[in-house]
Amino acid sequence: MALETKILSLCKSLKLSTIAEEFHTVAATAAKEEWQYVQFLQELLQREYNNRMDRSKSTLTKLAGFPAIKTLEQFDYTFSVGVNRKQIEELSTNEMKILFFLVSVA
Repeated sequence: MALETKILSLCKSLKLSTIAEEFHTVAATAAKEEWQYVQFLQELLQREYNNRMDRSKSTLTKLAGFPAIKTLEQFDYTFSVGVNRKQIEELSTNEMKILFFLVSVA
């Protein structure tokens, strides 16, 4: 228990909230699947990174004050002349998860 308290304290000091919340779950999985220490560390850091990027995107989107945020599924290809639907759909399936924020102009 003392080790757990130290880990939580260090996570709080270093502002690693996701690691603090998830290290038990990841540690249990790592032990069960016999991960190497490096794999365990990589998984914790990846989760922290992913959570920070998600929060950052959400915050920046809110701060931008877009009047509307639309997905590619909502995009009207008939309205936008010159947009290659097939190419956009191919790009959207890329592993990089291309995000398009389309702003409605009044």
